[in-house]
Amino acid sequence: MDAYFDSAIILKLYVQEATSPVAIRLVGSQAAPFWLTQWQALEVKNAIRLKVSV
Repeated sequence: MDAYFDSAIILKLYVQEATSPVAIRLVGSQAAPFWLTQWQALEVKNAIRLKVSV
């Protein structure tokens, strides 16, 4: 079964947050491939931009 992760989980893989270790363990416990939609990619890019501009 392919895994699908919400953009909030994906963001935690790229930006260090308090719950990033939990997200890393969760993603690491699943077998690839992982689904990534264009919408998720856009959401993650926008979230990173917002964090940088703060």
